[in-house]
Amino acid sequence: MDKADLVLNTVLNVDNDECWPWEGAKTNGGYPRLVVRGRHMLAHRLAYIIRFGRINPNLELGHICHNEWCWNPNHVRPITHEGNMAEAPSKVMTHCTKGHLLEGNVYAWIGKDGNMHRQCRTCHNERSRLNYSKKVLSSIG
Repeated sequence: MDKADLVLNTVLNVDNDECWPWEGAKTNGGYPRLVVRGRHMLAHRLAYIIRFGRINPNLELGHICHNEWCWNPNHVRPITHEGNMAEAPSKVMTHCTKGHLLEGNVYAWIGKDGNMHRQCRTCHNERSRLNYSKKVLSSIG
């Protein structure tokens, strides 16, 4: 089953109020992405179209849950760009792009560029363990 079939089957057969974390490719902004008939699409847009129909071309879909990785069509609504930016996830983001809760779980540092950087502590720790493991394995042989 490819990702497009997964979206279709899920949207047609599951109707709940939970966030649906995307396990596939994502855009740099963390939005779920898939290829349908050779065309890149955002999964939450495809899910919305399947469940509710066409999206007004003058509107975009805003996440009510503020989790850009969520593709539950019940968690997005058509909204103007200005309205969507006013509710920007960066102001109220509760989870990282991998779905980890951010409350009390943020690693912050000043980069070499002098700017403040933030990262989910769970993701940072996972990446650190992976890099350490690679370093140890490369020193062995």
